[in-house]
Amino acid sequence: MPLTPPSVSLRVPSVAKHLARCALTLALLARPSVAQVAPHADWRTLRTAHFRVHYVAGMEELGRRTARNAERAYEALARSLHPPRGPVDIVLSDDVDFSNGFATPIPSNRIVVYAAPPIEPGALRFTDDWNELVVTHELVHIFHLDRARGPWRLAQSVLGRAPFLFPNAYGPSWLTEGLAVWYESELTGAGRLRGSEHRMIARAAALEHRTPRLDELSLSTPRFPGGQAAYAWGSLFVEHLAGARGASALRDLVERQAVQLIPLWINRPARAAFGDPLERAWRRWTDSLERAVGEPRPPLPGWRPLLTHDLASGPPRWSGDSTLLSAGNPGRYPTTLRSVTTSGRVERGTRRWGVSPQVPLADGGVLYAQLDYRDPFRIRSDLWIEKDADRRRLTTGARLGMPDARRDGAIVAVQAVPGGTRLVRVSADGRTIVPITGGGPDENWSEPRWSPDGTRIAAVRWQFTGPQQLVVLDTTGRISRLLASDVAVVASPAWSADGRLIYFSWDGDGVTNVYSAQYLPWTLHPLIRRVTSTQTGMFFPAPSPDGRSIAGVEYTAAGYALGIAPLQRGDSVAMRFSTEGNFAVVQPDSVPMARARSGKPSADSAERYSPWRTLAPRWWLPLAESGLGDGTRLGAFTAGNDVVGRHSYAAELLVPTDGSGVVGDLSYRWAGLGQPFVDVALSQDWEYRGTFPATDDYYDIRRRSRDASLALSFLRPRVRQSASLTLAAGVEERIYETVPALAPSVAARPRDNVRPRVVAAAGWSRTDRGPWAISPEQGVTLNASALRRWTRGVAASGSHTGIASAAGYLPLDLPGFSRHVLSARVAGGATDRRTTSALEVGGTSGSVLSLFPGYVLGEGRETFGVRGFPSAALTGIRAATATAEYRAPLALPARGFRLLPLFLERTGVTLFGEAGSAWCPPDQARRFLCRWTGGGALPSDTTVALRDAWQTVASVGAELHVNLAVLSWDQPYRFRLGIAAPVRGREYARAEKLSAYMAVGLSY
Repeated sequence: MPLTPPSVSLRVPSVAKHLARCALTLALLARPSVAQVAPHADWRTLRTAHFRVHYVAGMEELGRRTARNAERAYEALARSLHPPRGPVDIVLSDDVDFSNGFATPIPSNRIVVYAAPPIEPGALRFTDDWNELVVTHELVHIFHLDRARGPWRLAQSVLGRAPFLFPNAYGPSWLTEGLAVWYESELTGAGRLRGSEHRMIARAAALEHRTPRLDELSLSTPRFPGGQAAYAWGSLFVEHLAGARGASALRDLVERQAVQLIPLWINRPARAAFGDPLERAWRRWTDSLERAVGEPRPPLPGWRPLLTHDLASGPPRWSGDSTLLSAGNPGRYPTTLRSVTTSGRVERGTRRWGVSPQVPLADGGVLYAQLDYRDPFRIRSDLWIEKDADRRRLTTGARLGMPDARRDGAIVAVQAVPGGTRLVRVSADGRTIVPITGGGPDENWSEPRWSPDGTRIAAVRWQFTGPQQLVVLDTTGRISRLLASDVAVVASPAWSADGRLIYFSWDGDGVTNVYSAQYLPWTLHPLIRRVTSTQTGMFFPAPSPDGRSIAGVEYTAAGYALGIAPLQRGDSVAMRFSTEGNFAVVQPDSVPMARARSGKPSADSAERYSPWRTLAPRWWLPLAESGLGDGTRLGAFTAGNDVVGRHSYAAELLVPTDGSGVVGDLSYRWAGLGQPFVDVALSQDWEYRGTFPATDDYYDIRRRSRDASLALSFLRPRVRQSASLTLAAGVEERIYETVPALAPSVAARPRDNVRPRVVAAAGWSRTDRGPWAISPEQGVTLNASALRRWTRGVAASGSHTGIASAAGYLPLDLPGFSRHVLSARVAGGATDRRTTSALEVGGTSGSVLSLFPGYVLGEGRETFGVRGFPSAALTGIRAATATAEYRAPLALPARGFRLLPLFLERTGVTLFGEAGSAWCPPDQARRFLCRWTGGGALPSDTTVALRDAWQTVASVGAELHVNLAVLSWDQPYRFRLGIAAPVRGREYARAEKLSAYMAVGLSY
């Protein structure tokens, strides 16, 4: 979860008008500063013919494997698709304990690969080599998205790699990901189209006649199976189209998409490539799927679902003869521990961050694993124990998951190592961790389970280019038995109560079902029986302690279903076995490396990482805005960051056509220390300050503001809470000019001044929300800031300003797709009488949406916002606001509009009441600090009334808020359409009786 520093909570002078736009783009470009890639690490670089592979010290072998896999994938893809321009940078990161990767063509062709392999049951687990799979998949994105022809290539020759000049990036996510998954499987012989899970998703939907529409496929959809639907349905549909028209049709689509002037009309290139509009081809194909499947049937006789419609569900564990423990969520609530009895009674427990096995302990506690931030860049999995609602961390930064506990408290778990996993023994207190198997890029281990007598461990082993194996080990890690082995997903072993059978899941025949293997030490090939006959998929078998029933998790079109059924004798089946390495732990060095060493070699030696090549500007955008008077300002904007995020910058410069003064700004962030982040900002702006009478005529005053600042930001993200601290220093210079020029002795001319300042800002947040939530649902957010400003050149010597705010959220379990929320926020601030910048009350608070770098939508955050009133409706040296909101869910449409990249995710309504007050003594009013909307001093007849009195404005209103993805199906934003009615202070604040507005993001 990304964490951003709290705002300083001050209304900055107008010099920040351009700087805000620049700083926003800087924050967007500096993504590695909020996890997944550590920019301050000791990076190395390997150069090949087409790639630069960046990795941290100690991961050179995995870096070389990445380089070989990338060159091999490049050579294969270049036979089908047009190669990308220039070299491709690949960052190999081992900073997180989960599997993923991403690619972008902006500002240059870049790929980030997470080294952690997929070890949980799922679509990614069917692979010969995780590194090869993810590199191939992400490289397809580069080949696809980098392609630009015709007018797009011409525009790029002028503006460079500007973010909006990549036509293929306008396509729907299901097409982008579908192409990548199709090529991933075609080129590696493994991957998701060779596995069973994507076909399981389609089969389950067809069985229940719930195949989606094309506009329902989005990476951001809240409906089950979430973003996985775009990958699964997209890849299967691409496979169908390629099967009907040939693989060359895919290249044809990419090429036609890359030249089309209006890239949103995806049907035009699709019709030319495939012969049909996409929607028509989709309907015919999905109709044929529904006709091909039979009638749904239970996975085994007597099956009873206990929990249904789960968006995620972890492995169930028995706690006694009649209770199951499982972590999961149905969408409405956050992921929690659930206790489910065989009669169907469900009790929700405490919060979980993940669906790790919930292992009952002999003393009544529960052992589990979950991810947490170690710092802004690293996310690690550790072991926790909960007992009587009291949770304690057992390990810190140990990279442990999938635990199981013996009766005496001894733990066996999976530990992540660079590029792989291994099994470890963990003491009951978590202080001693002893590896018992090898592990690395050539050998992964998962899902260990103690035997009932505690003398053996069943686990799943994967070896490079080899099968997945169900093996039994002794307590030292020596393999004593091979029970099952196949080039398929073998997963989730579980012992019977008497220790004579091991249940597991297997998808070797295309459908994941539960099987049992007889554990007999003297038998070379154990008897294997099929236990379930599901049409979709059955996972996580859990035989009951009394041996009479079996629990498991079935995949359905509506979600995962935890259920139970009487345990019956299954049918015998034959499985394929590997004959190598059955009875000894195979260390990484002993695994054949022929495939990994094929392809073009990488450089003989690595070099130290240099950020400068990827930091250079790659694009620019023209800017135009109104200048002073009748003039216009013309200029350009650019931004960039190096590939590991150590340096980031954004800059703009505008030159007026009337010679009224150059304006511009520069923002730069350095993350080379890890923490703190170092931010430098420079800016210059010219403003018109008003027209004033002179002896014989009128003259205008304009002000040049120059600002420089240095900030140090410290972040402490955690899954349960987050904190931040920012320390900044800066100086602003204000120089006034008159037009026409007047003598400096003219009394009405404002004086030049220099204003140094120091700022401290801190924030702390602890909130929670479910997957379908319309708002933070529970918790508190606190922010505070303090400013000390010195002023030279005017009578005042300086001022102090302090601001603090607090917001709280309370969920209400009322009808709707998510919980309702009561929330409240209070904010207060004060500055002294020497201030030259008042606190401002009024305006609609929200956030900003970057349409593309340099251009934003939304007014941003108002510290003392009051809807229904203009910004700065009240000003003073004291200010306070209070807000109460009732937020309710409305609908969960989760669909778009045909093939346009518009995706409506969820909607809700908000009722609010808001009030704000400001206080300003008469002496400040004479200094133009207390002003109404429109500027100017307070009317003379109200000055006396203001002495020692607070002025208050208040409003009530309602908002309709929609989460809508615009121009991208992947990133939904909240848009608020509201009506506010002032109930106090409307007359002297010059507010309308009823005002309508639009805002972006939450009000707080």
